Amino acid sequence: MKRWDRLLDSYMEMYNARGLSPATVAHTASRLEKWGRWMKRRRPRVRIEDIDADLITRYITSSTTFRAKSTVSGTLSTMRGFGEFWCAKDCGSRTRCAG
Repeated sequence: MKRWDRLLDSYMEMYNARGLSPATVAHTASRLEKWGRWMKRRRPRVRIEDIDADLITRYITSSTTFRAKSTVSGTLSTMRGFGEFWCAKDCGSRTRCAG
C-alpha cells in the first residue's frame, strides 16, 4: 500500500494548502491514516483500485460502533473528499469513479 501512502501525502499537501486550521488538517490526516492502517491489516491485501462500497461499509461498521452520528458523518465526509481527490488524480474518466 505504498501507493496509498503517496496518495495520502499528496492529498494532505493539497488539503493543507487550502488554509484550514492546523487542528482540522491534523484531524483529517488522523482519520485517513486510521483508514489506511485498517486496510493494510486486511488479508488478502487490498489494492487501492479494489476499494469499493463493500470495503468502505465494512470499515465504517468496524470503526464507528458506539459513535455519535456526527462522528460517523464526519468520517464519511473525509473519506468522500479523499475519494474525489483520488478519482480526479488517477481515474480520469473511468466509470468506476463517476457518480
